[in-house]
Amino acid sequence: MECLEYLDFNYVFMRLMHFKNFWHFKYFRYFRHFKYFRHFKYFLNFGITFSYSTKNNYMKFLLVIFCACLSITALMPEQSPDMLLVKGGTFYMGSNTEQPDEKPVHEVTLRDFYIGKKEVTVAEWKIFAQAVKKAMPEKPNWTLEDNFPMVYVGWTDAIEYCNWMSAKDKLTPCYKITKAANSYQVTCNFLANGYRLPTEAEWEFAARGGTHSRSFVYSGSNDINQVAYYGYNSDNKPHPVGQLKANEIGLFDMSGNAWEWVWDFYDNKYYTTSPSVNPTGPAKSLYRCLRGGSLLRNASSCRSTSRYFGIWLNFRGNSNGFRIARTSVTPK
Repeated sequence: MECLEYLDFNYVFMRLMHFKNFWHFKYFRYFRHFKYFRHFKYFLNFGITFSYSTKNNYMKFLLVIFCACLSITALMPEQSPDMLLVKGGTFYMGSNTEQPDEKPVHEVTLRDFYIGKKEVTVAEWKIFAQAVKKAMPEKPNWTLEDNFPMVYVGWTDAIEYCNWMSAKDKLTPCYKITKAANSYQVTCNFLANGYRLPTEAEWEFAARGGTHSRSFVYSGSNDINQVAYYGYNSDNKPHPVGQLKANEIGLFDMSGNAWEWVWDFYDNKYYTTSPSVNPTGPAKSLYRCLRGGSLLRNASSCRSTSRYFGIWLNFRGNSNGFRIARTSVTPK
């Protein structure tokens, strides 16, 4: 009899899951994705097992729903970065027809890596700030909406965010940070599996579309208005990430919206001596690189090859943000 009740209940519940409006619940819409349903299935079985303690079908239903919600809430993706795998390859970095610091064009080969599909948002930053008791920046001229890219971020802020994310996801942090009275030293283990900033070469390769590049001027198009919020269409404020056209590999806002910090120190002559395999930038400089242009800059700054820089210790510009990266496979 108990077996029959079990089967009957599963039949009713699975029919409910096919009911059209069921998918519009805030939590249950994630059942569409197998990776969430796989975990949900385990909690569902757990709920059904314990539902034997009652003969009330209504209570059985509530218990299983509760277990399902508990499972999915624990796995909600809001705090997990949405990243894309960029297959490694060889490309020609820089430009011989633009600014002096983009010259010369040189061949670069990169390993596989992951990079954030979108810029880190205000909502994601708030979780970090609350966890480490870090103050949010003073309210800017615009409202800090949750789906805006987080700006007023310094390079050191971005580094600490990456290490916090690595610890949260039980990964090996990439950065070793040494703080002293008048110094802030950072070294990066690029073989660690934690989160980090992309290198300048990784950023440009991804912005160009990786191995699927169609050689657009901007990331995803030759028409900047299709892919970027910049000085002439942004109304001098950020816009929600991911609203415009993605580039060839599915990345959003690589041109415009927020400047993006990368790992490398900035040197306007670095391209003349850059290594050809997995370059990580100069050994030392007063500045770190920013890429991608921003909501306040002109179209030229949003080109995929354009370079910019900021004083890395304390520069928190009103359009400076970032996206995160990870090394794909730890080489042996």
